[in-house]
Amino acid sequence: MNELTVIAENLADADRLLSDGWRLRRAQLSELSGLMQTQLRKRLERGEETEQTLASLYGEYAEQLNRFAPLSDQRELAQAVSLFSRLELCRMMAIETAEENLPLYGESHPVIAYFQNPYAGRILQCVTDLLPGAEATDAEDYSDACEGTAEGRYDFCLLPVESAGDGVMNRFAQLIDRYGLFTVLICHLALSEEEYIRFALLSATPCMLEGADRLKLRAVPGEECLWELLLACQTFGAEPEGCRSLPGAANDTYELTLRVQDADVASLIRYLELCGSRSTVTGCYRQVAIPLGDSKVLLY
Repeated sequence: MNELTVIAENLADADRLLSDGWRLRRAQLSELSGLMQTQLRKRLERGEETEQTLASLYGEYAEQLNRFAPLSDQRELAQAVSLFSRLELCRMMAIETAEENLPLYGESHPVIAYFQNPYAGRILQCVTDLLPGAEATDAEDYSDACEGTAEGRYDFCLLPVESAGDGVMNRFAQLIDRYGLFTVLICHLALSEEEYIRFALLSATPCMLEGADRLKLRAVPGEECLWELLLACQTFGAEPEGCRSLPGAANDTYELTLRVQDADVASLIRYLELCGSRSTVTGCYRQVAIPLGDSKVLLY
C-alpha cells in the first residue's frame, strides 16, 4: 500500500466520522425539537405567549448544555458547530409550526388612515388599487393615524418615511417605533427624475400583502454579534440589502433590510424567537414605484 493510498483512506475515514457525527446531531436535534414543541403547546394552553415561551425553553436547554460544555471553554470550531446546530433546530421547529408564519392579509374593506398632504392622493390611489375595497379616512394628524391604527380604529395608516432631500425622516420613524407598527408596503413616488418621496403602509399586527419580498428587522446585537445574525440570514437565504443605525435609541440599534424572495422566512423568524435574540421583525413588504406618469411598476 503506497503513501497516497494511506492518506486517501485516512481522509475517507475522517469524512465518514464527520458525516456520522452530523447525522447523530440531527437526530438529537429532532428529538429536542419534538420535546420543545410538546412543552410549547402545553404552555400556550396556559395562556403564555409564543416568543417568550420559546426563548424560555431554549434558555433552559442552553443552560443545561453549558453545564457539560461551557461556551467559554469552546474553541472557534465548536462555537461554529453550536451556531449551526441552533440554525438547524430553528429549521426543524419552523417545519413543524408552519401555521405560525406571518399571515397573508385577506380582510375585505380595510380602513386606511392618512393625513392630507400634497402627495396623499397619488399614494392612496396606488394603495387602494392593491387593496380592493379599501376605504380612506382623514386623520387629525400623523400621530392620530398611528395611534388609531395601534388601537384598532383603523386597519392601516399611511406615513411618509423617506425623501430625496431629507433621507430617512426620523420624526416619522420615531412615531412608527413608538406605536410598534409593522410595515406592509412601501410606495415610491417619483416627483422628478431626481426627486422622490416614499410612504409606508403600516399595520398594528404583523401580516403581509401578496408579493411581499422584503423583510425589515430591528437589530439590537447586545451579546449577540451582528455577524451571527447576518450569518443566520444568509443560512436561511435572506440577502442583506441595507443596514442603517437608528438614531435616538439607548443602545446600538440597527434597521436591517433583507430580500427574501427565495428565503426560508419561517426559520429566520423562529431563530429570532428561539435563540434569545433581541432582534425583531418590523416589516414584511413589497415596494411599488409610482413614476411620473399614471402607470405603476414594481421597483427593481
